[in-house]
Amino acid sequence: MLSWGFDDSSQIISALLVYLDLCEGKNWWHMEIHPCWSLRMAYITGKANKKDDFTTVLPLQAKSSLSPASLRNFLAAIDTEHCNLQSSLKTPSKAVIPEEHQAKRALTLAITDSDSTIVYYKISDGLVSPDSGPKIPNEAGSDDGGKEDGRGKGRGKGRGKGAKRKASHNAVS
Repeated sequence: MLSWGFDDSSQIISALLVYLDLCEGKNWWHMEIHPCWSLRMAYITGKANKKDDFTTVLPLQAKSSLSPASLRNFLAAIDTEHCNLQSSLKTPSKAVIPEEHQAKRALTLAITDSDSTIVYYKISDGLVSPDSGPKIPNEAGSDDGGKEDGRGKGRGKGRGKGAKRKASHNAVS
């Protein structure tokens, strides 16, 4: 990164912390660090799992000022730089981002703090439907009391103690 002319040492440290976290802590595959000349920052590409598509990660410091305009600028700059990188290579890079993902212009921000804490936020251009979230198994023998489907143990058809109290309280007032 120093050879690219990036002299912001805190940004370089953030990029290296994120790179090491993704490689060693999260076991990502095909990791590469790329320059983003327009932002004078480095970004990282890699795969969370061997068969996944590539993800683009931009390391930032917690003290960075973020606004909707700066987020849009990050998306546009990284997308443009990565497209330029791909077209300038004679041999294809391992980090070829599929066309359908480039069109979404998605980016993961890796926000680092001085104590080496890293928080990842995925941003995208436009509206994206949310993930369905983790599936919680609801087995007959589970001890959750039916909380996943809104029912508690021993209560039938929503008539628990709380419902009776509320009804009697309303009758008094």
